Amino acid sequence: MSLREKINEQFTTALKNKNKALVSTLRLVLTAIKERDIANRSGANKENVKDQEIIKVLRKMKKQSKIQRICIKREVGRNYKKQRMKK
Repeated sequence: MSLREKINEQFTTALKNKNKALVSTLRLVLTAIKERDIANRSGANKENVKDQEIIKVLRKMKKQSKIQRICIKREVGRNYKKQRMKK
C-alpha cells in the first residue's frame, strides 16, 4: 500500500469518526500532495507523486509549521512585554 493510499484511508476513517482536527490536517496534506502532482504535470513527467516526494512534502510542511509556531511565540512574547510595561 502506498503512502498516498494510507493517507486517504486515514482521512476517510477520520471523517467517519468525526475527528475534526485530524480531518483538517489530512486535508492540508492531501492538498499539498495534489499541488505537487499538478506541478509535475506541467513538466515533462506526467506521473503522480511517488512516496519519496510525498515524504519531502511532509517534511516541508513540518518545517513551515515549526517556523509559524516560533513566529507566534515571539509575537505573544512581545505583546506580553508591552502589557507589562504599561502597568
